[in-house]
Amino acid sequence: MSQFWRLPKVQQETGLSRSSIYELMAAKQFPKSFPLTERCVAWVSAEVEQWKADRLRAAGKVLEAA
Repeated sequence: MSQFWRLPKVQQETGLSRSSIYELMAAKQFPKSFPLTERCVAWVSAEVEQWKADRLRAAGKVLEAA
């Protein structure tokens, strides 16, 4: 089940800085955030996890089944 992740969690999960996340979003290379409220955004955890898996695949790393 997907969760809503706020920026600190996205940074923790990806190792990216705030500016890198927003630069990649602008370049359409990272999942877009969505508004939770007028002043609060979040990311869908499944989309961030898929981005991470795609990055590993692109780097030639194979994810092993648990």
